[in-house]
Amino acid sequence: MTDERKTNEAANTVESMMYTTQFEGLSQYKVPYTRELEGKCFEIVFDDQSVFTIVFPVKDTALFSYNGTDFCKETCHVMKAEDEAYLVFVDQKNHVPRKGFLLVIDRENDLVTGTFMQQGKRADFPGLVSREIKFGAIKEGDKPLPAERHAFTTDLIGKKIEWTYNPNFSIIHVYLTPTTYYWAVNDWMKEMMQAARAADGRGDEPMVPIIEESAYVKIRDNLYVFTFIEEHQGSGTQGFFVINTDRLNDCGVFFGNNPQGEPEGYMITAFGHWITERIPYEDMIDGQE
Repeated sequence: MTDERKTNEAANTVESMMYTTQFEGLSQYKVPYTRELEGKCFEIVFDDQSVFTIVFPVKDTALFSYNGTDFCKETCHVMKAEDEAYLVFVDQKNHVPRKGFLLVIDRENDLVTGTFMQQGKRADFPGLVSREIKFGAIKEGDKPLPAERHAFTTDLIGKKIEWTYNPNFSIIHVYLTPTTYYWAVNDWMKEMMQAARAADGRGDEPMVPIIEESAYVKIRDNLYVFTFIEEHQGSGTQGFFVINTDRLNDCGVFFGNNPQGEPEGYMITAFGHWITERIPYEDMIDGQE
């Protein structure tokens, strides 16, 4: 294989990793799914008065009912984000339209953040994920619901973390505003992406930061949700991460389509470190928020 061909293939790989969910290799550091919720049932009351009931009968399975409907059975995976805090992922890939949901179950405070996802709401971009984020609490018999809730936060705004997903791939997330973020193109990414674009006849495209819609939720003092949708990057995929700022690790989910248009959803884990210095392209985003 020639050096030029190797360069082009590597460039195409990086371009795909940046703009799609093609490579589940990002989940190489994925921690084992937890079984701590097995045998448990939760009745969750959200602030819009909807009621979501979920049961974990056996490993990797959930039964759930929304507002008293018949129970559905789906494959379900659960990761532990912190003591008494769990990320639950269900992908209803065979549902038409495709749906899915994520629950951050906080047993320490009996609170829940739910993210309910769907594809197909935009005819011109059928792979685009739309979502609704809800805050609620776990109902325990006749006890009143907790008064507190998880909530949107600005705690992370202005901060940067470099996340490592496998030995060969890391990326810096810049938490830009309460509703946006961008990922920083480092030198090796820039070189690879420029080569890929040149091979595709797009060599004149400027290398500028891509700012995407995002949301931030505070679960506890050391636990946050960071979620985004890759609309401008073209995949339409949602990324969702529960970030532990004490341990600087996260667990998360990519939910979207692969480049062939097939549904793809998987859980990942990454390890991070804080970035305090200015980074490439950071000056370019000043005034773009």
